[in-house]
Amino acid sequence: MDKMLAQKELDTIRDMVKELEKIINEPEVSKEKEMSDFLFNSIDGCVRKMTKGEKEVTYYKDNEWVIKQDYENKVLWIRYSLIWFVFNTKFGLNYTQIRDFIAAWVEANTEWRGLTPNNRLCQAGLRV
Repeated sequence: MDKMLAQKELDTIRDMVKELEKIINEPEVSKEKEMSDFLFNSIDGCVRKMTKGEKEVTYYKDNEWVIKQDYENKVLWIRYSLIWFVFNTKFGLNYTQIRDFIAAWVEANTEWRGLTPNNRLCQAGLRV
């Protein structure tokens, strides 16, 4: 191996080391933060509409409902295909984990009170 080839390989190794150090030194995003950011982004920019008088508030994005606050039944309906499915498939959460995470998130980040998260695929709303 000549010096030019050795220098080229050394430069390649140094570049690889820099990339590895960058990965090692980058702060990790926690799963909870990623889930929280996803949920916030899902409702950010939604248009709020009152339905059923004061008993239901529906949030729309791109002409699709995303979340419905159903105060009559004390349920926070979550659009399965837009939110619930993502928590299940991307984050690997089961029904109870999704419900509990969304309930805690809503409690900490909104003024919505007394509503239990549920998705429209379920027939009956659960109460906590």
